[in-house]
Amino acid sequence: MAHRKRVGDVYAIPLPDGTFAFCRVLKGAAAAFYRHRGESPSDLPPDEEYEFVVCVYDHAFRSWQFVAARPFAAEEEAWPPPFCWVDQITRKGSLYIKGERVPCSYEECRDLEVLAVWDSCHLTDRLMGDHKWENCFKKPLFSEKEP
Repeated sequence: MAHRKRVGDVYAIPLPDGTFAFCRVLKGAAAAFYRHRGESPSDLPPDEEYEFVVCVYDHAFRSWQFVAARPFAAEEEAWPPPFCWVDQITRKGSLYIKGERVPCSYEECRDLEVLAVWDSCHLTDRLMGDHKWENCFKKPLFSEKEP
């Protein structure tokens, strides 16, 4: 029987080099990817030190192995950090916080992850150190000028 994904669940992700990466499910379709790499799915991250946080397609979790439930101590902790949302038509940016868009300047979202939904194959590349997909989402898409 398949595991039903819940906020706080930890999944093991097999990597091409034989190690395993891990991610923890957050609210709002996001997942936090641990810095820790394990030798097996049971070699769980010892702490909550994350490498990055992105949104992930639901179907990606079906190819990963559920390994633990790590509920959050407080609901606030389950939300991902703010993302930079770039409207592809107007090129205007917004902060995306807890499912809401808030207008912002380039400076306010300059160093944030650009909001995008990632698939498992793209995440495997990123976890292996290949940033070709991440580079597709750089902020030159963002403009503070009126269209």
